[in-house]
Amino acid sequence: MAKEKSNECHDGADKVTLNLHKVLFVPEIKKNLLSVPAMTQMQAEVTFDEEKCYIIKNGETINIGHLLDSKLFAVNTQPEYVNVTTTKAKAPSLRQWHCRYGHLNFRYINKLAQGNMVEGMSYSSGVVKEECEACARAKMHKIPFPKQSTKKTSKPLELIHSDLCGPMNVESIGGSKYVLTFTDDYTRYVTVYFLKSKSEVLSKFEEYVNMVENATGQKVQNLRTDNGGEYVSKNFRKFCASKGIFHQFTNPYAPEQNGISERLNRTLVESAKSMLFYAKMPLNFWAEAVNTAAYLHNISPTSSLKDNTPYECWFGRKPNVSNL
Repeated sequence: MAKEKSNECHDGADKVTLNLHKVLFVPEIKKNLLSVPAMTQMQAEVTFDEEKCYIIKNGETINIGHLLDSKLFAVNTQPEYVNVTTTKAKAPSLRQWHCRYGHLNFRYINKLAQGNMVEGMSYSSGVVKEECEACARAKMHKIPFPKQSTKKTSKPLELIHSDLCGPMNVESIGGSKYVLTFTDDYTRYVTVYFLKSKSEVLSKFEEYVNMVENATGQKVQNLRTDNGGEYVSKNFRKFCASKGIFHQFTNPYAPEQNGISERLNRTLVESAKSMLFYAKMPLNFWAEAVNTAAYLHNISPTSSLKDNTPYECWFGRKPNVSNL
């Protein structure tokens, strides 16, 4: 084990002393090594001649070594020249073991140390603050989003969820590339529109608002969307303000906050693909398939409603499925 020590090196003739600190004492090494850069860092000058090595510090010249076998300079190591004092290295702390173990949590480090689960783990006692900046920076993560909203709506049109899905890889028969969905939070009733470009989002939203407000006699109060450019335009904000609609935006890179629309997109697309594959229909019929999937969704059970379909919650009567 390496130990720190302090050496007093003397010139045999003049008895000039040079104190060396932070010297490593390694019993297994049979030769003493002197670092020239270490000497220069302590403001000492190292010089050599044909037979001896000198260190010059504070105006004093010390003969520190001699040439050995015409090959290497050896440091004077006779007992009369060297006075050694050693200090035993302190046992590492639990924080050091935390670092040595690749920043393993402190609970496991304590378990290893106190449970005698490993050998060679000596540590210094004392209170350890279980705070590590490196761990905080490397191990930070988002906490899970709640599966259900803490705030429940109490009537239709209180909150509308919307999202734009696309562009699709294949144009529909009518030339559409996007699917625009609106979902009423209270009834979970879904309305879909098919768009050729994103610029149609505002006009379709205006059409949707007029339709549902006339059908229910109530007003759309809140709209929740992501921060897509189709939703943040000046004209879109102006329309929401004119209708008294509060527009809620989700945080960037947090699709979970608009989970109802995101999950609906997946449900509709997967259902549409299944019908197309089963019927062996070409993919450019995707808009018809998605429209059918939305119709079927509204007359199907959903986990958000108890023993009711979105159709019944929206229209107040049970759907008749004989047409299927």
